[in-house]
Order: sequence, then C-alpha cells, then structure tokens
Amino acid sequence: EVAVKPEVTLGKYMGVTVTKIDTSVSDEELEEALTEERNKNARTITVTDRPVAEGDTAVIDFEGFVDGVAFEGGKGENHPLEIGSHTFIDNFEEQLIGKNSGDEVEVNVTFPEQYQAKELAGKPAVFKVKINEIKAKELPEADDEFAQDVSEFDTFAEYKEDLKKKLEEFPIRLIVKAIEIDGIFFYVHIGIDSGILLVHRQIIHTSLAHIDQISHAIVIQDDMIRILFYNTTSNISYQFAISPR
Repeated sequence: EVAVKPEVTLGKYMGVTVTKIDTSVSDEELEEALTEERNKNARTITVTDRPVAEGDTAVIDFEGFVDGVAFEGGKGENHPLEIGSHTFIDNFEEQLIGKNSGDEVEVNVTFPEQYQAKELAGKPAVFKVKINEIKAKELPEADDEFAQDVSEFDTFAEYKEDLKKKLEEFPIRLIVKAIEIDGIFFYVHIGIDSGILLVHRQIIHTSLAHIDQISHAIVIQDDMIRILFYNTTSNISYQFAISPR
C-alpha cells in the first residue's frame, strides 16, 4: 500500500457574497510585533546593581522540604528561573522579587491538590533558595542598526513598513475555513500528538521536571489540546489547499 494525500474539496465559493475582512493593522498591533522582534534579538546581561524584578532570570540553588524532610527531586543547582513564567509551583517566583544576588531565602509554597506525586499533593513545603546571579534581557534599540541586523533594509522606517505589510497579509490563512478535507481528523490527531510530545520533551529536559513543570503541563494540557487542534487544523488545511496534486 502507498500512502496518498487525502482529497481536498473546496467549499462553495463561486457567486458567494462575503463581507470584506478588515486587514488593517493598528499602531498598537504594529508596536506589539516590533517589541516581539526586539525580544527575539535581545541579549542577556548580568544584573549587579538592583534586586530581582519581574521578567528577570534568577539563577538559583534550591532544596525543598516537607515536614522538615528533603524530598526526592526537590533539589537543583544553578537553575535559571524566569520570574513571572509560573513554571514553579504556587507563588514561588514572586517570593524572590526584591531579593539580591547572594541572598539566601526561605520560600513557602503549597503543592497542588492534584499534584502527580501523591505523597506531596496538597502539602505545604519550604524551599531553601540561594540566589547566585540575576540576569535580564536587554532589548536592542529600535533604530536603523537594528533594522540592518534583522532584515535587508537600511532604515528602521523601511523595516517597520515591511513588517506592517506582512501583518496585513496574514489573514490569507483564513481561506482554510472554506476547505473540507477527507480524513482531516486523522492528520490533526497526528499533529496534536506531535505537539504534546514536543512540550513533554521540553519538560523532561528541565531539572525541575519532578517538582513543577510536569504538574503545570498537566493543568494546561486541556487548553493546549484546544490550541494545538486549532493551529494544526489550520496549518494542515492550508498546506493541502495550496500544494500541487
């Protein structure tokens, strides 16, 4: 047997009256896109003149205790923790805000009731934490030099105008809503599994997998499946619609 692409049936489109889609891009949307591009090209610097703030990465050593006893998987060294990412349980990260490099802090948290390690579920814990280093993102200036670094344009004005045009062209992907593909759910299922597998691989390769990352993933998995389903359906439909037979 040879695998073949499924048949693609275009929905009714001849003679259909549609409402014109507004593809204009607001100043706020353009600024958000520019900020995202600057974030992608940010460099990391070591902070020495202030305490931990939201958005920083605190490089920490930690060890967790429940009822005064250290528990398995609750220890790590030189772990980079982004403050505000909510990758650690409870309000762990918030308790590091305002602390300085070299500080030793006791962080009090409570494990979720639905935590995967039953012996820890719902229990209060104390983490002894040492802040080794504080790192922060430094965004590049929105200027001609930045435009030259990230694009083929010489000026920031040209780069900004090109980015705006790209944002205005993005709605072309809405065409997938008028496409019906035989067997689409089979392909979507594959895409969703692959997406979840990718997330799980990222979780497994962190030093806190046993403490908080997997727990966080379990909580968000339902939402993640919905997002992956939407994105995967759109991507697969679009590719089948435009690919040559």
